[in-house]
Amino acid sequence: MPVIRAVFFDLWDTLIYNEKRNNIMAALSGMMGVELARESWKRFENAFMKRRYRNEREAAADIASHFGINNDFVTEKIAELMKSAIKPKIFPDVIPELERIGENRKIGIISNTMSLGIEGVIRKLSGHVDDFFLSCDLGVIKPDPEIFRKALASFRVKPEEAIMFGDNYLDDIEPAERMGMRAVLVKRDFPLLTWHENRNHRNTIKTLSEIGRFIK
Repeated sequence: MPVIRAVFFDLWDTLIYNEKRNNIMAALSGMMGVELARESWKRFENAFMKRRYRNEREAAADIASHFGINNDFVTEKIAELMKSAIKPKIFPDVIPELERIGENRKIGIISNTMSLGIEGVIRKLSGHVDDFFLSCDLGVIKPDPEIFRKALASFRVKPEEAIMFGDNYLDDIEPAERMGMRAVLVKRDFPLLTWHENRNHRNTIKTLSEIGRFIK
């Protein structure tokens, strides 16, 4: 089996969580009157996670437009929600594990994420991560294989030399394995998760302290 030369992580619910108890996707779904299923989840991601914004009002306008809403009052409510509902925090097991595995390997983050509100955690993680492959920068949403291809090409590694850790089976695990990468499902036992994965996988961990099982 090839040596692991690159380790990739998802961001939300894998490395960081939202300290606010509001689930922004659930709140947006309620505001828009749509059921919070995978289809609507992906619609929201495509609406405001494929480019960078200067402020919440810009993002809210894209969300409203994506859902066919032409109402300034609703757009302002969406912007207010986005300002108040995001407070990301790094899980306590993350930095120690990144330091441990990063001595001889490249570390990257592949994530569907908005650009607003994450600047602080990105700065904190940047000292332990070689590069970020974010949907808001690349204009690509997982599970599109293009975001994985860009990450592998940037690190100049073959798929079989890379491993992906993530909390979403269809966005992280399945596309990584289709690319030929190894993959591990992260199912944290934590009350403030935004996404709760109900699928199982042969390679599953509950904390990053377990990743040594897959990276020698």
